[in-house]
Amino acid sequence: MAYQQGDYHQARQLLEDNLLLRRQMNDRWGIALALNTLSSLARDTGAHDRACLYLEQALQLAQEIQSTPMVKDKTLSAITPF
Repeated sequence: MAYQQGDYHQARQLLEDNLLLRRQMNDRWGIALALNTLSSLARDTGAHDRACLYLEQALQLAQEIQSTPMVKDKTLSAITPF
């Protein structure tokens, strides 16, 4: 919700908290999804290097868990212009 409302600082904090929780739970799909969302947030705020790092991690994990739809969807979103 914070992300959609443009409160990027709050959104990042919530997403990082979510990522930590997903890692503690060893929820690999949730980790990949959180990383992808962090990538989108970084891209939208102009942090392109950080966006690429998050996206690379998300895609690698998605491939490891064989989440092919996630890989295809997120790769397509990644190549949209910044």
